[in-house]
Amino acid sequence: MSEKIIINLEKARELVDKAIERHGEGFVYNESSNPFTGCYYIPQPERFDADDPRSEVGCLVGTAFTLGGFTGLPEASDIGANELDEWISGPNGERVELDDEAEAFLQATQEHQDGGSTWGEARQHGNDEIAELHEDESDEG
Repeated sequence: MSEKIIINLEKARELVDKAIERHGEGFVYNESSNPFTGCYYIPQPERFDADDPRSEVGCLVGTAFTLGGFTGLPEASDIGANELDEWISGPNGERVELDDEAEAFLQATQEHQDGGSTWGEARQHGNDEIAELHEDESDEG
């Protein structure tokens, strides 16, 4: 049986932080503010002009996993961030599993970035989403 890496919320935040450290909190991946213009986990130099960030940089979640040494990212984000564990492998070929909080954080972060937000704003949106989930759980309990 192969090794498995479980990515929890803390690890997901670390990965996103690493991507933001590389490109800055004010970095805007999708300058069109239109999520339908294309979000890609990996750079797309053949699709976009050199002045478009997507020609040199993958999206926030794609960059985060790439910098973390993960492989197997699909090209386009029509595969949601919450489904990436079905595609990617760890740095040494390990299977990857995202826990529920990591999935929620990454998906919220990705969706916010896709709408033209800065990476800092997208991360904050992901954190706010997790805070709301925790509030909902405490209201139920």
